Amino acid sequence: MELLKLLSTNEIVAQTVCFLLLLVILRKFTWNKFLKLLDARKERIASDFRKIDTAKTEIERLKDSYGEKLARIEDEAREKIHAAVMEGRRASEEIRSRHRATRRNYLRKQKRASK
Repeated sequence: MELLKLLSTNEIVAQTVCFLLLLVILRKFTWNKFLKLLDARKERIASDFRKIDTAKTEIERLKDSYGEKLARIEDEAREKIHAAVMEGRRASEEIRSRHRATRRNYLRKQKRASK
């Protein structure tokens, strides 16, 4: 209230008229530019969100693809390990068979030589 006592009615009216005049001038010359800036920003943000969604979709697709490839690689690795183990067992059995045959031949020669 004390502030109103410091201002006269003429001053309040003059300030109100100046403020309204400023609003009219700003609206006429800058408001449309301001709205265009806001619209451009809104569109840029929407575009960025669309790009993010596209990237997320692509990442999920790649993740699934790599998961499938990894599963196939693991299956192939298991198959190769199993094949290598089987080959090792076959080679081991072959070596044992040769060793037995060699031992039998050696024992036969020893028996003949001792007679």
